[in-house]
Amino acid sequence: MTFRLIERLFHRSFGFDAGYRYNAFRLRGFNLQKQAMATKFQCGNIPQNLHRFATYVGLMSYLGLSMNETKDDEGGTRRRIEETVKFAVFNHQKGDTDKAEQQFHLALKMAQESLDDQAITYIYDAMANFALETGQLDKAEKLFLETTKRLIQNGTPTDDDSILEISVKLAEIFTMKGKTDEAETGFIYCIENLQKKLDSGIIDDNTTMLLAMCHDSYGRFLMEVNRFKEAIKYFEQALDACRRINGPMHPQTLVLINNLGSASYMSGEYSAAVDHLKNAANIARVTGSSDVSAYYRNLGMIYMEMGQMKLAETACRQARDTASKHSDLEREAKQCLEDVILSKKQSQH
Repeated sequence: MTFRLIERLFHRSFGFDAGYRYNAFRLRGFNLQKQAMATKFQCGNIPQNLHRFATYVGLMSYLGLSMNETKDDEGGTRRRIEETVKFAVFNHQKGDTDKAEQQFHLALKMAQESLDDQAITYIYDAMANFALETGQLDKAEKLFLETTKRLIQNGTPTDDDSILEISVKLAEIFTMKGKTDEAETGFIYCIENLQKKLDSGIIDDNTTMLLAMCHDSYGRFLMEVNRFKEAIKYFEQALDACRRINGPMHPQTLVLINNLGSASYMSGEYSAAVDHLKNAANIARVTGSSDVSAYYRNLGMIYMEMGQMKLAETACRQARDTASKHSDLEREAKQCLEDVILSKKQSQH
């Protein structure tokens, strides 16, 4: 049985000034695989789910690009570039990656022909995110590095949020490539620089949430390398920031509570894990979150590990009853319930 870390978008407010917004980051899901006859769990990435979310950073707002800026755009080229990128993102979200890639290249050609360096940089970033989402890690790495190079050449400070945002994505790519030393160096670099900015007196919700995203990403990295107690610290910091910015009932807050519960569970801190998962499940039920089934299922797993089979059965039944019909969550909840019932029968013999 697997312990589900919820896959959801990490919301930040970067996007097109015209109102069409991209979500900058998502929280990748991990499976914690329970080993038979063992108490140790492992976590691994779920690459097959990468295509589900378009995670494009809004570099256009960083670069000062806007549909309303027509001074050097009498022919509307920048507007057409923006619309082409929008359609690329739309097709990516629909799962039509071939058409999406064609439209990204069309937008890039338009920007190059109009000698619009800022638009070119933005499109490189969008294409890098597309490559990351479709599992083209080498291509994504190359494009992110090119985007960073162009930003710095155009005078962007190395500690700017746009640079650090790309840096943490590179760290995540290194994680997926198994380059753990490079990945950890990247995560720590981003965390230290963002914390330094906030400690200097900068008050900015985007910077705060970017730091929270870095804390969460680093926490997931630590989970993957079995440093569970260290992961708790970073999940806690991400959760604290998310509560302050988004509020205690926000879906992202619930995701982080769940992930903190998973780290506590993996660390053997079962009581703390139960508290976190009960909290997430209760809030999810009140707010109507689509993830409520996953929270109950995770809670049932913890109760099973603690030997509290009656509570485990109740939680798994709640997971089944709150899951969408014929969904993966329903299938996993039913499996959870079957495992509990089997364990109860075996304990009676």
